[in-house]
Amino acid sequence: MAPFALSVIRFGLKAVSILSPEHGARLAYRLFCTTDSRMPKGDKQKAAHAEGEAILSRTRQVRLSLSDCSAMTYLFETGDAPRAQRVLVVHGWGSGAAYLAPMAAGLHAAGHRVVALDLPGHGRSSGRILDMRRAVEAVQAASREHGPFDAIVAHSFGGAATIAATSGLIACVKRVPVGRLVIIGAPSRLDFIFGGFARIMRLGKDMLRRLEEQAQRGTGLHPRMFDGARLVSRLGVPALIIHAHDDKEVPADNAEAYQQVSPQISVHWADGLGHRRIVRDAGVIADIAAFIAEGQVAEAA
Repeated sequence: MAPFALSVIRFGLKAVSILSPEHGARLAYRLFCTTDSRMPKGDKQKAAHAEGEAILSRTRQVRLSLSDCSAMTYLFETGDAPRAQRVLVVHGWGSGAAYLAPMAAGLHAAGHRVVALDLPGHGRSSGRILDMRRAVEAVQAASREHGPFDAIVAHSFGGAATIAATSGLIACVKRVPVGRLVIIGAPSRLDFIFGGFARIMRLGKDMLRRLEEQAQRGTGLHPRMFDGARLVSRLGVPALIIHAHDDKEVPADNAEAYQQVSPQISVHWADGLGHRRIVRDAGVIADIAAFIAEGQVAEAA
């Protein structure tokens, strides 16, 4: 966001909050949930987006209806392969299925039936608002239409949403069953995200508290109730946590929280790949494909 635009938003938010802290909190939460522009920025992002769009153009696209918007899914079809694992790929905030298309294509090439999802407000899905409820609803709709899934591979905010979906955290959305989880560069807690937003917008402690309460009203989930490591361990399914110590968007301690929590949870460090390159790395994709294939072996045993 441009400095001038940010200054204007801060000023307006502060003015509204002085007049009515409750209205200020509602406006802050609306801003928090408003998605970024879908147009890629910079040469690298434009090239990655174009590559992903070319891959997605060869898939079968199915639009899913949600409660107040729609979500697009992309099917990488595998013909008659009865033992192929069904895999859902979920992107993060400000991303889209196009940016994870090389991963989806790599898993498909490994013999899996893959579905990529555009969350609301991203890619070809509708809307400009995304919160945890809408994200969980999109994952559940994809599972209902194309699943159940043997594995879900999710990045960043999509990872947190996938954990919430498979744990049944959103009361109005049916829990999503899954056989295996791969969580990449994702937050294991949400309070630091709200805190970061509050610092950017220069909100005080009282407004941060009100912002979190607005999130609870909108989704049924208070940010401080989310503990990814505890939730994944309770699922009782094999889980692979992939993160980089040099991730500048989601600190590494979010992945460290999973260490020694459960024998079914493995933490893999992909250092040097940061937050975004990690989902396009050939080695990471190969590791994920091998982890998913272990489910095939277990089923056959």
